[in-house]
Amino acid sequence: MYEPIEAIHIRPDLTLFRRPHLSDLILAALLPHQRTHTARGALLCRAHAGTRASRQPREARAGQDSTGSAEPASGWFALPPAVIPAPATPAPALLPAQPQRFTVQAWLNVGRRFGGYRPEDPLATDDDLRVTVSATSAEHAADRTFEVGNRVSADAYGQRWPHDVRSFSVGDVLDIVPDHIAAPASDDHTWWACTAAGWKQLPSPPPNPRVPLAGSEATSRTNQ
Repeated sequence: MYEPIEAIHIRPDLTLFRRPHLSDLILAALLPHQRTHTARGALLCRAHAGTRASRQPREARAGQDSTGSAEPASGWFALPPAVIPAPATPAPALLPAQPQRFTVQAWLNVGRRFGGYRPEDPLATDDDLRVTVSATSAEHAADRTFEVGNRVSADAYGQRWPHDVRSFSVGDVLDIVPDHIAAPASDDHTWWACTAAGWKQLPSPPPNPRVPLAGSEATSRTNQ
């Protein structure tokens, strides 16, 4: 019956094994060609002769230890699997978020332009202010929609911002919902107001009054 053995890692290919109740140290170089496993899973390590701290004669050191059990000065000795430290498992790498498509309805603030969002400002929209963008999050989808609304790029289907509607700007609002939801509920929508410093998430839905886009200051379209 082997006593517990403490293992101290010196470097990746060198480990120091010590019996806690003895003063002797057994140094084992764990090189690939010096390792094997028994049928029961115990690790066998090559013990190097002459590494014991004891100054007893070789005959006494090669005989018995303080417990009376035979212990060779060199050769192979078995370590129970329980005392063999498990190799450190590296933390899994974080995978980048995968893009998905979002349907975004743009609402233009026709109460005041460039003045920022207010809950009492009327909002206006139309069918062609609905775009689809590929993004990793709702806020990222807002960024992509801002590019479409300022005629920097087209949406995921090649649709561009209408030429007779002003650009998307500060104070305007976006209603964003993941595209894979066939029948989205109100909780599936997130609403975002464009600010001078980025985006501000709003209650869903916001309390703003809704008005037609045609005839407003945001477009040249008329009510006819």
